[in-house]
Order: sequence, then structure tokens, then C-alpha cells
Amino acid sequence: MAATMPTTNTTDGTNTSRTMLKELLTRMQGKQLVIVMGDERSFKGTVGDFDDEWLMLHDAEEGSAVNSRGWEEVVLNTGNIGKRFTDHGVVTQQEVGELVRMKNVLINLNDVRRVWPWERENIAEPQHVKVETKTTVF
Repeated sequence: MAATMPTTNTTDGTNTSRTMLKELLTRMQGKQLVIVMGDERSFKGTVGDFDDEWLMLHDAEEGSAVNSRGWEEVVLNTGNIGKRFTDHGVVTQQEVGELVRMKNVLINLNDVRRVWPWERENIAEPQHVKVETKTTVF
């Protein structure tokens, strides 16, 4: 049930993809959803409040190819990049920031490309991967 976000306008000027997305978000409120953004970053979380432009995902996780679970906490670096103007030109400095773990994430709906419910029947193990069972060695 993956939904790709086409941009089709009806004769009355309404955007059908936006209408479909809002209907899906209404049905999924309080349930888990996977969202893929235009830059291919993916987020999984519980659908919270939304309007025409924004969606709040609660207990959000970001897709990751680094760990075997495939999902990790959303982390934001609070460091700033500053510029100083000197006699020798522009000097760029990066201030050391803190890593902040985000529990709730605000999603801009204009950047959403694909959406689907995170349900057990939507999850399948790849058939080309062999899963070994652990055995006790004596």
C-alpha cells in the first residue's frame, strides 16, 4: 500500500495527491507510518497532528543502512557554521555543538515522496538472505 506522491490537479484546482495524503494521514492518526522524503531520507513514527503543510511524527526514527535493525534515533547537531570577515578574506568557523536526539519530528508535506503504513503484513524478509538459527555448542 505504498503511495507515491504524484502532482495531479483536478478541474476544480485541487491537488489530488494532497487530498489522498490527507485522507491517509486521517486514517493513520495514532498509528505508525513510514515516510520517504525527496532527498531519499526515510522516517518512521506515529502520526500526530497535521495540516496542509506539516505533519508531526511522534517517537520518530530515521532509516539507516548502518545497523541491522534498519532504524535509529533522529539526531541533530546544534553546531553553527559562522563566517568572519578579516583583512585576509572570509574565514569560516564551525562551532562545536551538541548532538540532540529528536523524539518528535516535523515533516514538510511538500517534500514527501512515498508513504505507507508500518504494519506487520507490510514487512517481509528478503528471500535471498538466509537466516541462521543459533544452536548451543557443547
